Amino acid sequence: MPYHSTETVCSITGTLPGTLRAWRRAGLITAPEQSDGYSAGQLSRIFTVLDMTSRGDTLHEVAQQLKGHPNAARSGWACRQEELNHQLKNTSDALLEARIRLVGNDYCGDDFVNCYLRPLNLWLRADMSNGAEERQA
Repeated sequence: MPYHSTETVCSITGTLPGTLRAWRRAGLITAPEQSDGYSAGQLSRIFTVLDMTSRGDTLHEVAQQLKGHPNAARSGWACRQEELNHQLKNTSDALLEARIRLVGNDYCGDDFVNCYLRPLNLWLRADMSNGAEERQA
């Protein structure tokens, strides 16, 4: 049975090693079965989690769905954007930076940039409301 190194899995899926570690801590995937790397079954599970997170589901939401809870709440990228916009208006730079780092570890790089950071950038550029200059800074 072929095994895939962490580097290979990251290359195939577009995730970072830190993202795989976050998914392991959340109980979504297991550590490599062998010192040689991930099995085909584990790689399949990684692709399942990747598909679910690419819709914007949080790690908690993914865990609930994987456990077979059919009515598990799903919020998606729109909810992530709403959370971020709320934090932009109501929190310190340090807390905002911590939140962005946390979210960055939960999702693959492409999804994080294209579905989280890029819309944030566009929203900030178009924002003309009170305090916009401060949020842009």
